[in-house]
Amino acid sequence: MDVCAVVVRYFGGTKLGKSGLIEAYGEGAKQAIEAAKLLEIKKIQFVRIVYPYSQENAVNKLILDHELEEQEAEYLANVSKLFACPVKNISTFKTSLEALEHLSVSHKMLHKSYIYG
Repeated sequence: MDVCAVVVRYFGGTKLGKSGLIEAYGEGAKQAIEAAKLLEIKKIQFVRIVYPYSQENAVNKLILDHELEEQEAEYLANVSKLFACPVKNISTFKTSLEALEHLSVSHKMLHKSYIYG
């Protein structure tokens, strides 16, 4: 893991000296680290699924089985949802989607990206 901390001090007319600067910069970095949150970054692939309302349960099972995160949804004559799928699950997810094609569940694999988990 690579980490970088940058502390900027605006001179306000008070000279701190070497030890004062070291202390001020150290305290600034300490406060930033204490306030920071550790976030996992996941590599994902976006997938759009279009399906009839009658297949909502089948799609909900896909969400649970493959750790999908819904990004957007549109409810018209059919349901269209955009999901983020962890790249590690793409192979099994595609297999599961192909098994639902006979139920009018279609999909389109889109670009890969990263999201905070």
